[in-house]
Amino acid sequence: MARIDFFKGRGLIGVLIFLFILFNVLLTRTMPVGLVLDLRFLYTPEILQESLSQMGEVGREQYWKGILYLDMPYILVYSYLFCRLIKNLWSGTHLYYLTIGIALADLFENLLMLYHLQTFPEISHFLAYLTSLFTSMKWIMVASWFVLVVIGLIKKLFTRQLEAS
Repeated sequence: MARIDFFKGRGLIGVLIFLFILFNVLLTRTMPVGLVLDLRFLYTPEILQESLSQMGEVGREQYWKGILYLDMPYILVYSYLFCRLIKNLWSGTHLYYLTIGIALADLFENLLMLYHLQTFPEISHFLAYLTSLFTSMKWIMVASWFVLVVIGLIKKLFTRQLEAS
């Protein structure tokens, strides 16, 4: 009987995929629905102010805890998963640096959002735009990563078909 080593190869990828899904479920259930700016693209200081205001004190506290206890560790999980997937599909390249860029943009976005939550109702326009920039950069890089994964999967599929024939 084959033994599955959960910290190597496919076993590790499976564990990371499970954790990725778990963190997504936990984040969607604990963050204030519809008001979280982490999922938006290009928002203004006014939108940030309005969103944090609509959350109320309880919602802002919930958002703070969600960022600190879920979103920050989630960065480690998805970064490692994304790096492993890119390295498996595009071996010999440095495309995994894209994943590091995603993680850094998400980290700075989270740190700035924690600052906004801490200083609310005062909102620095400059830092609000900077937060939005990091959020938008994150999503542009995630979309790029996704395209690379799709192309890598297609490339791998065609390579296997060519080798089989």
